[in-house]
Amino acid sequence: MPDSQPSRPTNVRERASTVAGKEALADFPARSRAIFSPAVLSAGCILLFAVSSAYIFRGAWNPFNTLDGADLAIFFPSFVRKWTHALFVPRWFPHYLAGIPQQFQFLSHSLPLMLAIPPHRLYAFQFMLDTFLAGAFMFAFLRDQHIGRFGALVGGLAFQLSNGFITSASQGFAWKFDTVCWVPLFLLFFSRLLDDSRRKLTDALFAGAVLGIMFLGGEIQLAYYVCLFAFAFFAARSILSIFGEQENTGLIGGLKSAGRRSFLAALVVMISIAFAAEIFHGYLTYSKNNENVGVASEADNWRFATEFSFAPKETLSLVFGGDIFGDVYAAREYEGRQVVRESDDYLGIAVLMFAFVGLFSDRKNRVFFAVAAGAALLISFGKYFPPPYRLVYMLPIMKGFRNPHKWLFITSLCVSILAGMGADYWMSAPASKNRKLVALVTAFAGLICLLLLVGVAVNRNRNEMHLAAFVRPLVILGVSALACLLIRIKEISRYPFARVALAAVILAALAGDLAVNAQPFISYYDPRAHYIEDKLVQWMNSQPGPFRVKLWSESHYLKNVVTKVLPYHEIDAVDVIMSRRPKRYTDVFQALRDRRLSLERFFEVMNVKYILSPAPIPPTAVPLRPAGFFGSGASTESRTCYAYEFENFLPRAYAVERYEVREENNVIDALNAADFDARETVVLEKQPTLPSEPAADVFSWSVDELSRSPHRVELRAQLSKPAIVVMNDFFDERWRAQVDGQQAEILRANYLMRAVVVPEGTHTVTFAYAPRSWPFALTLAGWCGVILLAAWVGVTGVTKTKRAYPDAAG
Repeated sequence: MPDSQPSRPTNVRERASTVAGKEALADFPARSRAIFSPAVLSAGCILLFAVSSAYIFRGAWNPFNTLDGADLAIFFPSFVRKWTHALFVPRWFPHYLAGIPQQFQFLSHSLPLMLAIPPHRLYAFQFMLDTFLAGAFMFAFLRDQHIGRFGALVGGLAFQLSNGFITSASQGFAWKFDTVCWVPLFLLFFSRLLDDSRRKLTDALFAGAVLGIMFLGGEIQLAYYVCLFAFAFFAARSILSIFGEQENTGLIGGLKSAGRRSFLAALVVMISIAFAAEIFHGYLTYSKNNENVGVASEADNWRFATEFSFAPKETLSLVFGGDIFGDVYAAREYEGRQVVRESDDYLGIAVLMFAFVGLFSDRKNRVFFAVAAGAALLISFGKYFPPPYRLVYMLPIMKGFRNPHKWLFITSLCVSILAGMGADYWMSAPASKNRKLVALVTAFAGLICLLLLVGVAVNRNRNEMHLAAFVRPLVILGVSALACLLIRIKEISRYPFARVALAAVILAALAGDLAVNAQPFISYYDPRAHYIEDKLVQWMNSQPGPFRVKLWSESHYLKNVVTKVLPYHEIDAVDVIMSRRPKRYTDVFQALRDRRLSLERFFEVMNVKYILSPAPIPPTAVPLRPAGFFGSGASTESRTCYAYEFENFLPRAYAVERYEVREENNVIDALNAADFDARETVVLEKQPTLPSEPAADVFSWSVDELSRSPHRVELRAQLSKPAIVVMNDFFDERWRAQVDGQQAEILRANYLMRAVVVPEGTHTVTFAYAPRSWPFALTLAGWCGVILLAAWVGVTGVTKTKRAYPDAAG
């Protein structure tokens, strides 16, 4: 079929309705056109997405609410607000786990929100904005594909309220929201490159910029999956267009056309790489310097990469919701479910009905989207059905990803697009198609009944399954199907407002179904109880620092305190909760487990002062002194903490005159030597500019911290003789040191930390982090470029409109 299309009509379906005359049923927005202008109708549709997103996250309007999410911590936006001055946005800060260096970007569209909204209210408003953008951009994409307003509304709501998207709020995936919301806009511009539309170069520039913004959102894994999806879409359309254009221009002409599209697609990729240079550089550097946790072989990496796979038995949850398998928060470990199930992947029964109808419409891309949805579902099975995932596992950087379950996003994306096609076909098909449409709805209802029987059979021995979970989807299906059938009745079609009312019922049923299923996953809490009024936090915050904290054993309460609350008060921890971590950091913990490094020496090297435990710590060789008990009675057992002080605590910064030089492989053994004293000696990997044997006179010193920021630490060192100042922060090659304004070499100390040689006397020692500037410059230039390009397109568009309609302009 030829890939070319005529000049872009306002709505192909509306034009087809006019040609069909009396036989055709009008699209419901066309009926309203006599009352409302197209611009008002479109604005009303966009307003609907704003209302639905505001309703889903309505708890944001309470000034004392904070969105509850596993990975949501208000220390992050608090950090950005505190350290952002004018146009300067810090791009690095020491990870709250032992100062491990991590380079973050703050150049996504959420930066203005971080700077304008109080940290504890940020995430709710951020998610509200992103869900609105997701729906509005999907509406725009479907309209650009010549789908009527009703179909675009169905597809937009299906994508905006897709439970795989909005229920990830409970997991705290802020970066997922920041990435996903831009996907439809990217498809809008990218799909234009595959058609014979004007402004192909402009569309390529916008497509590349939006793809870059997707990566800047932070969810690199999902953005990468979208790139693979777009490549498959491009390949399929190019192959079909080559054979289609043979009828007009021959094979050579078809190949030339495909070559032009390939050039534009390559331009999109290059622009996106430049636009998102900041995050690409940071991610590649992070991946290069950090290893996957627990990976020592290819088999280990496969287990790592497929850890979070979607169990095939859970496929029914896409149709009926996750509750058909039981309560989400009770009995999490029964067969066929993930150990931690904190989100849902429900697609919506009405959405699936329209998507089923869309499979039998005359849209040329319907087959591709259907195949892509099924393929993504198979890939998401991961370790449960390895062959499909084995294919994508061989692609670049896939071995660093660990979540096949995220491929379900592609499934929900394709289903939403198909639903828009199906809803448009239902509203605009001529009356002669009534029998076909009724047969399709009947067939879908029969299929749902069959799946219901399968669900009961598969789960008949499970006490956890909730049969009541089938009721709501079946009721929604009945209401939606009845309203759809009534719309097709000729007598009702004579009354425009009746059709509008029935369409509104369908939209309300669709949106309400998805919202009700997602609501249990969106909850709030009062941050004052966790961040301010907690007795343990108040006590820790009153202790002189800086110092680090270590968990002796975990509880849900203490894990939350260490990973979220203490960083908010700028108190560091050493417990690793990362999928990737630096090799040397891993080596230290492995040596600790292998007893090649004593726990006491570990505490000294890591600047640990306090150890927290949910229960009393039995007598141990490590010198610990009880420092406090927090919590009382059985009612507060879950928030109980025993705090101990490490008596041999080493300061964050100190000075020594003795040193040992060892090869990298021998440093840990030297640290664990029985005669090694960390207060007197430091282990280096390079010879310093100091005599190997210190002078005989007594060495005295004091090191005070004058100032500390994420990218700069300033110390004042008073030394009675030349010595080595040790800074117990993680070593990274991008740190630079100065002594009294003069460059000084940073030495790797005690395997993990950094040190610098300082002369006798009183001196100012400065450590400053200097990230590479070119990625930041490219990304900033990209933002400026896309703003200027959008302004130019808008101005030229308005100018052309005034020239075409001079009377209207006047």
